[in-house]
Amino acid sequence: TRALKDKLLIQARFAATTRKSDFGFREAIKYAFSTNPTMPVYDLSSSENGGYSQQGIYDAYNPVAMIEQNTNTGNKMTSLIGLNGDYQFDGVLNGLGMKISYQLVDEKDLQGRYYSKNSYYRGKIKNGLGSRSSGNGSNQQLAASIYYSRKVKDLYFQISSGYLYQEYNRSSMYLEGGDFLTDAFGFNNMAASGDFLNGLGIASSSRDSYKVISWQNSASVVFKNRYFLNAAANYSGST
Repeated sequence: TRALKDKLLIQARFAATTRKSDFGFREAIKYAFSTNPTMPVYDLSSSENGGYSQQGIYDAYNPVAMIEQNTNTGNKMTSLIGLNGDYQFDGVLNGLGMKISYQLVDEKDLQGRYYSKNSYYRGKIKNGLGSRSSGNGSNQQLAASIYYSRKVKDLYFQISSGYLYQEYNRSSMYLEGGDFLTDAFGFNNMAASGDFLNGLGIASSSRDSYKVISWQNSASVVFKNRYFLNAAANYSGST
């Protein structure tokens, strides 16, 4: 929208996305090349390993079983808010203007993995293995600048000086445990992992944050649309 006799331009942006992902297992590509190509995919005569064929040697797994027996999924939600303002001081000093902008990006993600009790790949040796990770992050930025541009015959020049503030925050948590009584819970009930009762479970958390403040100055000159000169001087500090 425009206001103050079209001297002020205000823009706003709002966006939100939700993404559900089935990540699969990248290791399956490796074992698709390294596994004996004559080995059948299934071994229906045996319930061992969930009815899938396995070579039973070090670092060799059935890639189809790896994908079908195990789960690796995640959800991610992202929201964005952006505000921009541009004011022209026409009538006071033509070519003088001021800009200000603010943007906030917020992200939330949740991922879970579960290796079934019959999975020869990681799950069987742990009697079922599950993990759960989550993260919350935000990044906000405020920028304000003043600029002046002028054209005199064949000479055009522009100068600007601005302030930039950026703040980033992220926190995350991770749980991993094995020895499940059943595969029915998957990674949705980590308290069912016997590893936590026996002090063998893994639990961790972290937080990361920083701030950056900058002064950004620039000047540019164009002569006869042929010769161009630009200079910039920036000063920044970070926590």
